[in-house]
This record gives sequence, structure tokens and C-alpha cells, in this order.
Amino acid sequence: MRRALVVFSGRADLPWQRLLRPGFRHCSLILADGPNWLLVEPLATCLQVRAIGSVETDLASRLHNAGFDVVETTTLPASDRAAPPGFWTFVETVKRGLGIRSMRVQTPWQLYNFLEQNRKITLYWGIK
Repeated sequence: MRRALVVFSGRADLPWQRLLRPGFRHCSLILADGPNWLLVEPLATCLQVRAIGSVETDLASRLHNAGFDVVETTTLPASDRAAPPGFWTFVETVKRGLGIRSMRVQTPWQLYNFLEQNRKITLYWGIK
């Protein structure tokens, strides 16, 4: 298990994203990878993966101050079973990165609620 941040955004680059809940139209995953944060950014055209700074940085507070909702959590242990089938979406990418196997989680809002209900998180509604 390792530290992870799930970042939720209200930005809608594609017309169909406007159908999603305002404030929860996209999500990204940031993983602690040794001394660095590693951004996993699923986009419509590609999957971007890049180091974005030191894990010593309070990245969650910085992102919250920039207007994003951020949930801090940890990844689940890897499973020996294949993940359930599903469309490759930004939510599915984040779920698989965290080890979440729930087929009921399909939208960023559902992912946010799933993380909150499972109490494996710390919510950043302000600087703590």
C-alpha cells in the first residue's frame, strides 16, 4: 500500500462531461513513488504519467487552494484476480490505480462517495 491523492475537477473539456455532476467531471490519480509524487492523468487522447514533485510537499493543500477537491487515501494490495471488465475511462483508470474493484463506481461523484463511505481517506476542505 502506498499514499495516493485523488483529485476531482469540475472542468469539462468534452461535451458529454457536462452531463456529470458540477465539480466532479474529471478525476486524476497522484501516487507516492519513492521520494516523488507521480501524476497519472487519464485524458481522452492519451494517458500521461509524470513526476510532479517531492512527497515532502503538502500537495493536497496546494491543489485544494487551487480549487480542486482532493481525497487522500492509500492503494489497496494487488489482487491475483483480474479486474472486472469495464470501459476504459478516467474513473476506471483511477479505480485500477487504487485497487478498487467495485463495478458500481462509474462517475467521479460515485468514486468520491465510495472513498468517503469506506473511510480510508482524509478530506481536504481546507488547510489542516
